[in-house]
Amino acid sequence: MFLLLFSVFLLASCAPSPHPEPWIPLQADDGVLTDLRGDTPGTDIVGTPTHPAVLWRLVGDDLEVRVRVEGDQETAWILGLDTRFLRFEPEAPCGRIDRIRGPGRASATVLRVPRGCAGWDPEVPTRLSIRVWGDDGSTDRVETSLPIARDADGDGLEAAGEYALGTDPHDPDTDDDGVSDAEEVAFRLDPLASDTDDDGRPDRCTLRGSHCPESPVRSWSLSVLLLRL
Repeated sequence: MFLLLFSVFLLASCAPSPHPEPWIPLQADDGVLTDLRGDTPGTDIVGTPTHPAVLWRLVGDDLEVRVRVEGDQETAWILGLDTRFLRFEPEAPCGRIDRIRGPGRASATVLRVPRGCAGWDPEVPTRLSIRVWGDDGSTDRVETSLPIARDADGDGLEAAGEYALGTDPHDPDTDDDGVSDAEEVAFRLDPLASDTDDDGRPDRCTLRGSHCPESPVRSWSLSVLLLRL
């Protein structure tokens, strides 16, 4: 019995930790939060204490939120998850905080929010907000993101995959061709082009064989053939 329990302990201790996904710039209604340098795309974005650059990712079911600024960070931002709030500080009621010195003068603060902390659930779309404090200690402003989740639009593609592909994580059919982004990826169609093979017919016709208008090229060829007859 002892050997069995010891074996289980070894397996548990050697099990790999959840592989973190790539960092994703947090999206607001008017763009990325916040890239003052204007060097996005990519995740190497930097802000200032009053306009921090904010990124997020999933590690298993846990949420990590990264705030990156030039120079040392003295500001204690507050993270909001819908109507629940967590401070970016070691005394947070749940979660873990890390301060990271980056290359040059940039530094980052990462708050890790386990599933269940402040109501966090990776399967439920949640709006994040960053509350920024002014020099006088009052709230300068609150920036709120579009909803985030493992798959916010329910199309079958996870957020990290959508970011890598360039598709819209809040629209299940980015190119509006009647085929979901996940289906297009599965069938090797382009989720950013409504007519992947450029034959004049939307991808839904190519994939499903549904009734669609004739391709302009085919219609023109048929007209020429009839005139010759």
